[in-house]
Amino acid sequence: MAVSKGTAILAAAAGIGLGSPAGAQTIQGGYEFRVSNVVSPSRPTATVEVWAWFDNVPGVSEVWGGGDFDLVASDGEWSWNFVFPLSRPDPGPIVRGSSIIGVATGQLHLPAIGIFGDPSNPIWIFAAEWSTTDFTQRSVSLDTTNTTSFFVAAWQTGATFGIWPTGFIPGSGEISVVPPPGSLVVLSGAFVSARRRRRDG
Repeated sequence: MAVSKGTAILAAAAGIGLGSPAGAQTIQGGYEFRVSNVVSPSRPTATVEVWAWFDNVPGVSEVWGGGDFDLVASDGEWSWNFVFPLSRPDPGPIVRGSSIIGVATGQLHLPAIGIFGDPSNPIWIFAAEWSTTDFTQRSVSLDTTNTTSFFVAAWQTGATFGIWPTGFIPGSGEISVVPPPGSLVVLSGAFVSARRRRRDG
């Protein structure tokens, strides 16, 4: 199912605007990353999954509604093989350098007409493949920027509540890159030789 790039349209489809729960309590939520593997010459590609999480407050935030973000890596390249487990935006995101611009997704939760969203928390919402040809040992940082919506819904009523921006926590993570095993041995040998030269001197 495709959704408009502005994911707040899902709230509008429910006929209920984004609001604040009674008591004006602060509800937090955000994105987290799960990386499939350490990247090396033998495995130059890793799958990065984005999951949404939120504080579960009965009658307020019991199912994730939708959100958007840019997925930014500090270096490397993204493929265009995107995975949207819930809904794919139209138009979809684009790859620009080490960033995926305009990821927007969500799910309908309209209990009044028998449509229920997946209440999983955290919930898998997006995945993409990252790769590199530079196997210098390092940690490649991941973060979500340019978020303009992140909202949840009550299970029974479908009433929506916007966590962004007040309670929103941006996602951050990293991809580990390691060199070929042989290069580590060479570096270790050079280090030992240097220590011996210093002692002999």
